[in-house]
Amino acid sequence: MTSDSMNAILRGLAEQGAPPSHLRRIEALRQLCERSPGCVGLALVGSYAQQRGDRISDLDLVALFTGGDADSYLVQANEILCSEEWLSAYSGRVGVRGSFCKYVFLDFSSCELYALDLPTSLKLRRPYVRVWDPIGLLVTLETEGLPPRHEDFEAYQHGDDGLLWELFDCIKWLKRGRTELTKSYLRKLVAKLPPEESNEVVSPLSELESQPCLPMAPNKACAVVLRDSDAGPELLVFAHPGAGIQLVKGSIEPGEACAEAALRELWEEAGVAAATVTRDLGVWDSGFEGQVWSFSLCAPAAELPDAWEHHAADDGGHVFRFFWHPLATLPTSQWHPVFRGALGFIQRAVRPG
Repeated sequence: MTSDSMNAILRGLAEQGAPPSHLRRIEALRQLCERSPGCVGLALVGSYAQQRGDRISDLDLVALFTGGDADSYLVQANEILCSEEWLSAYSGRVGVRGSFCKYVFLDFSSCELYALDLPTSLKLRRPYVRVWDPIGLLVTLETEGLPPRHEDFEAYQHGDDGLLWELFDCIKWLKRGRTELTKSYLRKLVAKLPPEESNEVVSPLSELESQPCLPMAPNKACAVVLRDSDAGPELLVFAHPGAGIQLVKGSIEPGEACAEAALRELWEEAGVAAATVTRDLGVWDSGFEGQVWSFSLCAPAAELPDAWEHHAADDGGHVFRFFWHPLATLPTSQWHPVFRGALGFIQRAVRPG
């Protein structure tokens, strides 16, 4: 694809009222495709492709890959997207051959990106825009038919993670005068919500260092360790040899304070012997096997290295590989599913305001 074609795409978006941030995003994601050997297609779909977009339309993109490179691309794409200030961000899997991420930004714009490995069952409904199509693949995925209607959208499809995105959709529909659609969708959403008021309870614990965890209170303690970098805060995580990327977390022993348990786990799992708890970040019901987590922000006495390995006694002994994860970056498919939710809790708990 020539630069003139890219200029035409940018011009078409601008004529529909797309914000400048959308123009930057689509150009950056196309350039990322050029640098990714396995990328064989990037298509713009949705309202902008249909020439009926406006200032608040989603930037909807689908990237296609050979060689199993979709997840790697999405990680790099997230680094691009999360470099701007965002209000909400979440990701998920698309079957076994792809992933997606969705962002709502503070400039009242939103972006939805799917990265899929071939072969895929995806079909592209015309019209769509060929943002990157070096081998002419996209035409082979075309199909006839009408695009999905907003009235047919499934509510609460991604649980609490997608709730802000869905409410943002409702705000956009109201802005466009589609009040009945908004009310209909909200009724579907309310019907899907679980009976509990919330799956997440944030409750500061008084006397952090000495208060024991009572029955029905947290039964897991998570040690949250952050450090500053030029790109923003980074979170200490580790790769478990058999269970994906995780945080330092373990069971709270009878009579043990939540903060004490967090520091003990930091020593047992990471080998960090000297640290203090500086802040209680709250409590989270993971929805997994009755686990209720307490999060303690921990400050090591000495600066920790960029990466290290530690032999932990868990489950007969494992070597955990520790490294730093950019706090604003979404988890990849390599993360253990429960810890993806825990990362989202931490991102919200430490965000100013």
